[in-house]
Amino acid sequence: MDDLAGDDTSFIADDVREMIREVAESVIKKETPFKASMVEEHTSAVIEEVLKRLTDQRKPFKYVVTVSITQRAGMGVHMATSTHWDPNHDDYAICRWEGDHMYAIVAVYGAQI
Repeated sequence: MDDLAGDDTSFIADDVREMIREVAESVIKKETPFKASMVEEHTSAVIEEVLKRLTDQRKPFKYVVTVSITQRAGMGVHMATSTHWDPNHDDYAICRWEGDHMYAIVAVYGAQI
């Protein structure tokens, strides 16, 4: 997924969602045990790699990336998003990644410059 498809002014949510999944799997790894002391490190690593891959595309967007990591312990997590922007150019992608011991919810918002 080198170019995330689309032309230079497109934010393709499905492609970004797949990239998020790839990053989470490569950075956190499915079998990684949950340790509260490591959540900040995992969160930062996912954000940095997602932003790196997005900015490498050199598309005219400002990005916001959020990551929430929680232990897989039988409890539910709900997340909601509301945006006010140009629906013809701006978009977002959210991916829920599951490992054996934790969940990560990663959201990427792209606002065209």
